[in-house]
Amino acid sequence: VYTDRTYTFTSVPPALTGQTYIQTANDDKASTGTSFLQFVVDRNVTVYVAHDDLITPKPAWLGTFVDTGWQLVTTDKSLSVFARNFPAGNVVLGGNGGPLNSMYSVVVVGRAAPALDHIAVEGSTTVNESSTATYAVRAFYTDGSNRTVTPSLWTETCAAATIASAGVLTAGAVS
Repeated sequence: VYTDRTYTFTSVPPALTGQTYIQTANDDKASTGTSFLQFVVDRNVTVYVAHDDLITPKPAWLGTFVDTGWQLVTTDKSLSVFARNFPAGNVVLGGNGGPLNSMYSVVVVGRAAPALDHIAVEGSTTVNESSTATYAVRAFYTDGSNRTVTPSLWTETCAAATIASAGVLTAGAVS
């Protein structure tokens, strides 16, 4: 469990079995602040922090995590498991904040990139003759996220209107 103790895990949630654990030192249990442990991940991940149930209140930085309802149990005590998704890059965790209790444990689980679910064109539903309107395309993904898509090539011309790559539709004259 820790680099400086002989405790072992006695009960591990199935989703965390066989995953990547970052061993912390239990002597760091009194650490404070918002930037205590830092590491880099090369893909999207879910970071799980198993935090001592006896530490209340929880450190403020842990408020950005979601309580999974899981318990990671050691020969020393039971730890509540919190989760947060991170994109590839730098991950920073704060201090433990419990000088009389146990340090947290960290588990890192890779996440597959979300798949495209659908797209939606956003903009005016009507365009007057000989005028313009701007449109955007929003992509929606299977993980619930969405973002505006910038096309590399988006040009269409027909007798009634043209649409350029910037999303500007120009309506022609109606005869």
